[in-house]
Amino acid sequence: GTVRFVSSTTSGSSNDHAGTELEKPCATIAGALAKCTANVGDVLLVLPGHNEGFGNRENCTTRYTNGH
Repeated sequence: GTVRFVSSTTSGSSNDHAGTELEKPCATIAGALAKCTANVGDVLLVLPGHNEGFGNRENCTTRYTNGH
């Protein structure tokens, strides 16, 4: 599956990005989820400092990272 990064605090984060680059994360979990493909093991990495509630996660596994 594809790893997608999510951060509401990274400068330049946008749901227009694919979210596959640490420097260009999606701005919201919903934005990243919309890019996921069901049943292929896509993963969201929610970066430290991200501030948002959780929505529907059926297409991806959400994991937290400590910045490493």
